[in-house]
Amino acid sequence: LALSMFDWIPKGDDEGTRSWSKPAGRWFVPSRYTANGRTWTFEHLHPLPAQVALRIERDDALGSLFTRLGIANYDPETRTDDVRLLDSLGQAVENRTFRNASTLIGQLRAAWDAFEPASPTSFPAKVVVQQRDGSLALMKPTAENPVYLPSSRSSTSDLRELGLSEIAIESNTAQRLAEGFSQSFGVAVR
Repeated sequence: LALSMFDWIPKGDDEGTRSWSKPAGRWFVPSRYTANGRTWTFEHLHPLPAQVALRIERDDALGSLFTRLGIANYDPETRTDDVRLLDSLGQAVENRTFRNASTLIGQLRAAWDAFEPASPTSFPAKVVVQQRDGSLALMKPTAENPVYLPSSRSSTSDLRELGLSEIAIESNTAQRLAEGFSQSFGVAVR
């Protein structure tokens, strides 16, 4: 569709000076996630303006059109093999465009929980890790610089004490995806 090539979607909800963007890289975040002033918790995903999101919620045909234009749908409650949410959250970490690390970690954990890879090659190339000092970083795991999956046997604080980087994922989700991590990254993810 031609609309996917032009800057026509307003950035933000500010009625003042407007700037515009292409559909790619924008997110439809349903109002149930942004109600009560929580829109700021998704700013790093470049969500559609609230008024547009409300219209999409009321009109399935409009939602289908926006999907065809390349706008991603934030739905961490539905299993998917799409890595766009994990990649977008990783970009937020790399570019430091998030306001609250705890909120972002929660979104990462929800995204991993919804992730159901079609194959080991479906995994993101880079993962968000919590480093020894608790800060977040986007890393490509390597044998020389491995990252660790949380487990019921080791706590995040145990790994941090040892100076090890841990993927920001719940331990039960890590266990479910462990074979895929191993096939995707080999010994770089432990």
